[in-house]
Formats: sequence, structure tokens, C-alpha cells
Amino acid sequence: SMTERALAPGDELFRFGAKCSHMYFVVKASLSYVFGYGELEQKSTEVGIRQWLSEATLWVKWSHQGRAYASCSSACDIVMLIASEFHTLFANSSSRMQLQQYARLYATRATSDNGGAEHVSDVWGQRPLIAEFVDQAFEIQRENDEQKILLMMSDQEFSPKRIFQAWRRVVAD
Repeated sequence: SMTERALAPGDELFRFGAKCSHMYFVVKASLSYVFGYGELEQKSTEVGIRQWLSEATLWVKWSHQGRAYASCSSACDIVMLIASEFHTLFANSSSRMQLQQYARLYATRATSDNGGAEHVSDVWGQRPLIAEFVDQAFEIQRENDEQKILLMMSDQEFSPKRIFQAWRRVVAD
């Protein structure tokens, strides 16, 4: 479900309007991304290591809203998540409800933050924002974990060390 790709300096990863079938993760160097179709006046955005592009393809039908290419100064390595395989994997997942909630949060916020779906770029929604969606979509699970920790510690003194040990047991399950 994931493949790797190396881009030489200047190589194009995708262009505006192309149907999107992958989410891309930058693992070495960086990509340049320009929103829109051939807007020469548009400034490029650098997408660096531990950032991604085109997450929207996991949640909605998506066509690229800009152009991404390896900067002229260095080669770039990316990992590509195949959207159709992601959909198959999570179709019967025990986390399906939370993933559907996450998808709703993602699509609604992307549209509202950008003044419409047609204005959402391939780089929209990086780490801090996505963490917020995860917190909201998976909150029920987190509440259950907190309850487990409290039950595990019901006969013990509350200290940071004991709380951490109880948390580790919950996470390891």
C-alpha cells in the first residue's frame, strides 16, 4: 500500500487537475508546491521532511489543485500511500467510525478555512491542525483509556510515576 519514489532536481510529482490516487510524504530534501494552474505570480511553498501532500484523496474525490516538483537544488525522496488500498484496509476497521468522523472534520474545515472546496490546496492540513481532528474524532477512545488508567490505580497512590506506568500498560494493550 506504500511505495517509494525518488525525484531528480526539477522532476514533477504531479500537476494541476490530475486525478489524485496517492497521499505523498516527503522523507528526504523538499518539494516545491505552487497552487493553481500555471499562475506565474504564485509563490511556491516548500514542503519539507515529515510533511505531506494530498491527504484529501483519502477522504474525498480529489484532483490536484496545483503543481509539485523537486526543487532545482536537490533530489527528493517521497513515500506514496495508495488511496484505494487505504480505503480497502479501513473499510472494515474497528476504527471505521472514528475515521469517518475524522474525514467529516477534515472536509468541513478544509472547505470553511479556504472559502470553498475549489480553494483547498494539496498542502492544506499539516501537523497542528490534523492533531486537532484526531483529538476530536478519537476522543471516545481516549476517554476509555483514561478510565482504564484510573481503574488500574484505584487502590494506589496517585503519583506521576504510577500514572505513567498505568498509561504504558494501557498503550501496550
